[in-house]
Amino acid sequence: MNKEMFKGRLGRHRLLCTLLPIAFVVLFLFQLWFAGFAEKKQLFVDLTSEGLYTLTDKMVEECSYIPSLEKELKITFCSDPDSLRGTLSTRVVYFMCLALHNKYPQLKIETVNLRSNPTAVNAYKTTSLSEIEDTDVIVSYGQSFRVISADAFWTTNGEDEMFSYNGEYKLATLIHSLTSRNNPVAYFITGHGETYYDPENAEHPGNAETLSLYQLLTERGLSVKTLDLSDPAVTEIPEDCALLIINNPTSDYIYDKSQAGAFGYISETEMLDRYLVRDQGSLMVAVDYKKNGELQNLREFLYEWGFELGDTLLTDKDSCLSATDGEGNPDYSNLVGQYINEENTYAYAIYGAYASLSSSPRFVISDAGEVKCAYDLGTGSPEPGSNTTSRYYAPFFSTTAAGTLRDAAGNIASDPGVRDICAIALRYGVDTETLADTYSYVFCANSASFFSEQTLGNPSFANFDVTSALVENISREDVYASMDLGGASLNSSSYGGKRLQKETIAETLTDIYGSDGTVIKTNLPITVGARVTVIVTAALIPLACAVVGIVIHLRRRFR
Repeated sequence: MNKEMFKGRLGRHRLLCTLLPIAFVVLFLFQLWFAGFAEKKQLFVDLTSEGLYTLTDKMVEECSYIPSLEKELKITFCSDPDSLRGTLSTRVVYFMCLALHNKYPQLKIETVNLRSNPTAVNAYKTTSLSEIEDTDVIVSYGQSFRVISADAFWTTNGEDEMFSYNGEYKLATLIHSLTSRNNPVAYFITGHGETYYDPENAEHPGNAETLSLYQLLTERGLSVKTLDLSDPAVTEIPEDCALLIINNPTSDYIYDKSQAGAFGYISETEMLDRYLVRDQGSLMVAVDYKKNGELQNLREFLYEWGFELGDTLLTDKDSCLSATDGEGNPDYSNLVGQYINEENTYAYAIYGAYASLSSSPRFVISDAGEVKCAYDLGTGSPEPGSNTTSRYYAPFFSTTAAGTLRDAAGNIASDPGVRDICAIALRYGVDTETLADTYSYVFCANSASFFSEQTLGNPSFANFDVTSALVENISREDVYASMDLGGASLNSSSYGGKRLQKETIAETLTDIYGSDGTVIKTNLPITVGARVTVIVTAALIPLACAVVGIVIHLRRRFR
């Protein structure tokens, strides 16, 4: 290279002309990198009067145990960062999670674009047809997870307008709920002839019949153990229990009436009841309708929870898997359950994605009896001794209007009509201090084969998917964060979280209009303080480059 060409005034001009484009390219690339780095590391000053983009000391303290967790804790956003920054509801949640990640790097943050990669969150769907929106946030811990809309992190008024940010309380509650039990367990109850899976005995004869049920439970993040309530050493359900399973008992549960009321005596059914009332407990029961006469104590327990079990065969000639048995005789007992299509029902909340299809996949229940609501009036009843808790009965699958009962000889013993095949009892209460909802569940199927390998293990049926979604829902346990973070109770020191100061809200240009010209959606605006922060951060480097360029130009021109 001829070094002489860069000497003198003209040479310096050539050198400057060569270096300036290179410098601008380097600065441009640096700005791109710095923009992502600054966002990830939260290198900005929160100028919002509400402190929307700043973690409170209480939130940092509430999550201080994250580094000690045994499994990976991850938060997944279902949009790319640009989209997340586009609206207030997602932006504040996103930046809050980034700030928490900076405090505790063990908390992983990821973003996926569902439009370009719609299968990226399939692992977090409760059924194969479940929908996850691009505004949803997924908090996962190991195999357990919760999916929540970004709007749920906000408190709204009566007009559905966001008036405070309650995200710290919501996020801390989600994290506590997922991590409170490192190894939540599903217990198969034994000791009464039940069909169960024994993970400690590979030769156990019930393993083959319940293999798919075992796999379903482990896929939902549950460990599997057995529990014998008839063992004198067992006086209560273990603390790590997330779900109890009673599958086809052949002998009754022990209840010694002569010992009732005696000090220290706890019957088997009372242990079940205490578990369901004490905690947010969950129980799944499948019984043989032909054995109901021999299971008096268990039937009485289920009756108290809202189930009246029939002891005759339920058939449905209009909705059955096959109209004949293996020998060609008429047989309508292999029922194809009818989905419940009412959107405000519990069942629809579980399998609504299937129920709304014009041709829904079949859910098969064989050799079943009828389940009826045991409450005298309606489908609910206040819990005795409580004015804040009630129990509700909800059908889960039913027959068509052709459902009939048949006696042991095969004769029709009832008029045709819609009859429930299985149902769920919901115990709903409100915590008087936090105003948080509390739930317990009892699911009951009047069929010995409800959890059988023939149905759960058949991929052409919907049994596995729907039962999996049911387990995911009822085995959840909510552990609430400190009320100091917000909450929705007047007992909270900051009711509703960080309340928005309306006077600091700037106008927005992100209204979405309908065909008639009316606004159908408004993306809430960024506050003035946050806007200033973003503008200063984004413009700092190009502004500095522009100033340097102007100075150099003036010095060269007037030198």
